[in-house]
This record gives sequence, structure tokens and C-alpha cells, in this order.
Amino acid sequence: YIAGNSSLLTTLVHLTFDLSTPSWINAIVFTFVLGAAVYWSTHTVDILNRFFISIKGILLLLTLILLMPHIKITQLIHQTGPAKYLWAAAPIFLTSFGFHTVIPSLTNYLGRDAKTLKRVILIGTIIPLIIYLLWLAATLGIVPLLGRYSFGHIAQTHGSVGGFVNTMDHLLNSKIISFGINGFSDIAMTTSFLGVSLGLFDFLADGFKRSNSHFGRLQTAILTFIPPLVFALYYPKGFILALGYAAIFVAILEIILPAMMVIKLRKSNTLKSSYRVLGGKTLLIFVMLVGVALIACQLLSAFHILPSFS
Repeated sequence: YIAGNSSLLTTLVHLTFDLSTPSWINAIVFTFVLGAAVYWSTHTVDILNRFFISIKGILLLLTLILLMPHIKITQLIHQTGPAKYLWAAAPIFLTSFGFHTVIPSLTNYLGRDAKTLKRVILIGTIIPLIIYLLWLAATLGIVPLLGRYSFGHIAQTHGSVGGFVNTMDHLLNSKIISFGINGFSDIAMTTSFLGVSLGLFDFLADGFKRSNSHFGRLQTAILTFIPPLVFALYYPKGFILALGYAAIFVAILEIILPAMMVIKLRKSNTLKSSYRVLGGKTLLIFVMLVGVALIACQLLSAFHILPSFS
């Protein structure tokens, strides 16, 4: 997300002020400003997320309204590629829509009421689904698969998220729409960064037994933000690449390990819970197999046995 946002900020600054800023400066500024919010408290992240999501909603609505006249219905209907690419895309979708690492943070913030947590998770997944479907309809109805300004060209040039925005800018030739798309994309990446960072921050604080004092949180912040910042500085166009390989770890952390933990906890005589998911051991084994299958998809794609989604 640091790599993706730095490219978006570069494009945004160029479109707004006609200035060129190095991606490494954008990456450092973005990490330190947003990382400070995660360091400060979960409540700060909550307030920031509400603020950004409100702006994102307005930008999304305005951008979609402006994009609607440019959508080619025939292109949208026939915008299909080989089904084999779905296998390569599956790990990307897992990483993009994986939110499970933030559940412990939600539990600390909202309490251990299963009914409240389920409602939050349900609403929090349906809203992004609706937004994503609308976004797909707009982008696939405007950007062709092949040609000079197309998804194919973006893939061939290993384009970043900023490259996609530049493609839309060339196709539509509208600064207002380009600003709206860039702003929406930037805020979407920012809110994702905050959520993922918060989950990782609490995970590392718990795993390394860091205290909740200012000094303890500073140590956790260094563990959380410095490694990905170094990656973003050395590989500024690595957003899609990182998403793909991150899917391996996401599959382990968010799919396989939770199912194994439930199997283990159900055998415990000391750790009991009033909540029990339906499906029994059969469902848990199926969940683990899905995780293994997603890892296999990413490895096969990485070794070019399956087509690479990037």
C-alpha cells in the first residue's frame, strides 16, 4: 500500500500542481503521516477512517456520475478474457479483500460480543462489494483490453496504480474526472493501509510482548512500518507484485491458521466459548484446503505455469 499510494500521490501532485515529485519522498511522507495515526491509537484510526470514507463516498458518487456517459455498453458486455486468468487473479482478490487480520483489533475496540462483530463484518464487506462492482462496470466499460491505452498496455509496462489513472486521463481527457479517480483511488488505498497496518500493529505488539506505553508503541511502529517502507523505496512499482506474494502469507494467516486454531481450541478443556461456527470439522478442513489451493495458484502463477495476473 505504501508503494501504491506513492505512485498515486506522484500522479495527483502532477495533475494538481503540474509538479514532479520523487516517489521515494511520497512514500516516506505517506508512511510517517499515516503511521503516526496507527501509533497513536485505534480510536485515531477509527476517526480518520470515518473522515476518509466520507470523502471517498462523495468522490466515488461524483466520479461515477461523470464516468457514466463514457461507458460503452457493448464493450462492457464483450469485455471478457480467458477463464484461466481467474486462477491467477484469485490470490490478488484474497489480499485485496482480506480483512481478517483486523478482527482482533475490532474485538479489542468493540468488545467480545459475537452479534455486534458479525454485524460489523457483514456491513463492512457488503459496502466494498457494491462499490467494487460499480467500479468494475465503469472501468471495464471505458478502458479496452488491448491497444495503446488499455489494460494490456498497463500490464506490459508493469504499470502502477498511477499508471492506470494516467490511462483513464488519456482516454477521457478530463482533468476533473482524472482528479476524482485519483482522489478516490488514493483514499481507498489510504483506508486499506490504515486497516491493514492496525491489524499488523496489534499483531506484532502481542507477539513481541510490547507494552502499550508510548515507548512500547514506538517500538511496535518501527517493526510495523520500516520493513514495508524499505521495500517501497527500493521497488516503487511493486504494488501488484507484493499483493500477489502477500496472498501466500494471507492464505496462511487468514484462512489456514484460523481453521487450525478452531480445531485446536475445540479440543481444549480450559478454553471454552459460547459461540460455535456451523459446519463442524468438515467445514474447517474445507477452509484449509481452500487456503492451500490459493497458495498453489500464486506459486503456479509465479513460476509461469499459470498466466501471471500482473
